[in-house]
Amino acid sequence: MKTDKQNIVDILNEQFYSVYKKNECKNGTVKNIDPYTTKTCQVSDTIFDPISVFKELKKLDKDKSVGVDGISPVLLNECAECFKTPISLIFKKSFNCSLLPSAWRNANITPIFKKGQRNVASNYRPISLTSIICKVMEKLIKNSMVEFLENEKLISSHQHGFVKFKSCITNLLECLDIITECINRGFAKDILFIDFLKAFDLVPHEELFVKLEAFGFNGKTLNWLKAFLSDRKQRVVLDGV
Repeated sequence: MKTDKQNIVDILNEQFYSVYKKNECKNGTVKNIDPYTTKTCQVSDTIFDPISVFKELKKLDKDKSVGVDGISPVLLNECAECFKTPISLIFKKSFNCSLLPSAWRNANITPIFKKGQRNVASNYRPISLTSIICKVMEKLIKNSMVEFLENEKLISSHQHGFVKFKSCITNLLECLDIITECINRGFAKDILFIDFLKAFDLVPHEELFVKLEAFGFNGKTLNWLKAFLSDRKQRVVLDGV
């Protein structure tokens, strides 16, 4: 059993890193897919205007932990009026040039024990702490992308995850309604549950970019997302080590 904190941190970091496998596409190429829409999402840097930045800064949870850059959400929230314009300019420059500071792409990983034996690295779940400022920019871009998807009706009405006003409860209610109708009409209904192990950790980036293009995202939006997902680093932090 390892007791030295540095050794423990190294073991946990190796465990968490092993999950994020780089999935190479078959034959080194990504299969093209037909576009889901003929329209494109015209995200402009106007979404980073000082007023929008100010509103997001005031929404920050002051209890959130800081990322690698060490910038506190309390500071950003309390000084939002002073920071809104310079942060707006930084966001616009980042978006237009597809450039991100390295601190925005680095993460401090806090290991959280799940269950089982405490001396087994795989029994810990990684909590990623990233830059608060970058999260604000991510939120503004995400809002614009979701608005486009909703306006173009590109999100299935049967999707309940990551959709405003929908949840596990609405999913269960819809399922219950279908089952009840089948019972009333004397029909049988089969239900299939699928759980993808670490699904979000194993998304091939190249395939994701092709999918985004098919949904109408290209130009500066796609270029920024590619930069955002490139050259990312992580480090496990445990009791200050």
